[in-house]
Amino acid sequence: MSNEFTFKIGDEAVKTIIELRDQEPGDKQYALFLQIDGVHGNQFTYDLSFLDIEQTRSDDKRVDFGDLAVVIASKDIDKFDGASLDMSDDDQAPGLTMDNPNTPSPAMIGDPADLPELKVFRDQINPE
Repeated sequence: MSNEFTFKIGDEAVKTIIELRDQEPGDKQYALFLQIDGVHGNQFTYDLSFLDIEQTRSDDKRVDFGDLAVVIASKDIDKFDGASLDMSDDDQAPGLTMDNPNTPSPAMIGDPADLPELKVFRDQINPE
């Protein structure tokens, strides 16, 4: 039984991402850089950007899809394992969609009302 890292991108998504990447200025070689930038509900939120491939860190995870290099931030590699990126089939919200079997741990989600700043705001500035 292999526990090898898996991440997939659908063919249409690869094509779309390459078209977007090729519009980047300059002649650097860009990779699609993926990282988790937060949590919304019980799902991760993602930051997708193009990054000069020379700026990637040695502990980041690189996965190639033909002509498209994808780099996953080292801090989030385990959170992308088994995930896939594809084009949405929702006409109302076209674009890329992430299908990720991983979800944030309850400790990451928490109750925003428990944050000290919000508690101070609620108790002092906006008392019930």
